[in-house]
Amino acid sequence: MIPDFQGEARERRSDAEDRKEKKEEDALEAGLPLKLSPGTTYYGPTWYVSDTSYGNDQLNGQPFNDDGGAAVPSWAWLTKNWTPLSSTGVAVSVESQYKTTVLVQALKLHDVDCQRPLPKGTLLQPPGIGDGGEGASSVEMGMNVDSNRPVTRKVNGLSLGAPYTAQVALDKGDAREFRIIFTTRTRACTFKANLLVNSKGKQYRIPLPAEWDHNGKAVGYTFNVAPPSKAYRSRYVVGNDGELIAVPESDITWVGQRPTYTGDGELNYW
Repeated sequence: MIPDFQGEARERRSDAEDRKEKKEEDALEAGLPLKLSPGTTYYGPTWYVSDTSYGNDQLNGQPFNDDGGAAVPSWAWLTKNWTPLSSTGVAVSVESQYKTTVLVQALKLHDVDCQRPLPKGTLLQPPGIGDGGEGASSVEMGMNVDSNRPVTRKVNGLSLGAPYTAQVALDKGDAREFRIIFTTRTRACTFKANLLVNSKGKQYRIPLPAEWDHNGKAVGYTFNVAPPSKAYRSRYVVGNDGELIAVPESDITWVGQRPTYTGDGELNYW
């Protein structure tokens, strides 16, 4: 037989645990309906442009250091100093925090500035990034940032299609990945973006991170993107050996707004 005082202590502990759990649930219900973390299905821009002209082979033969800081050719250097060409984006994993169903419906832009000059200094193709293999399919949506009235659209690769009219329903604890693409056709733009979400009869705007740190924490919310001007003063690609290679204009073929490198990937001094 369990003494009465032990039984009472267990009840008190159980009550305390219930109160703690309810407090945690109330805190979640009082916050945003979705928790965001980095996704895996967006591999970054396929080309970048810069105001700076790295002519006279300034970068020719320099190594591209994946983990280098912003002062040397690296991903951090591109993020800080370069602009994605034609399209940019982000992949986010979203997890529902509410007891009631959360509906993810669309995108919304704000703080849009499309009055920037077009970068014409240097065109650069970074190293390719392989995908992570087969996984759960992501929800894809995008926006043309420099449109007079941007609307959420379906995504076809890195291009946009018909208006996006679906909505994604998430119950508490459900998680889903979203791959989001932003494009521009004629103007260079900076902007911020939100996911539009409905739950409990209210609309919420969830800020979309433009940059994450190594711990999966959002460290920036401003995106930038520029259309091609084509008349770049210098052009570089990162070769298979991880070195930057200065290439002639004749090694770049354009199809619409998409450049393709057609050279041999070898250092040369044409």
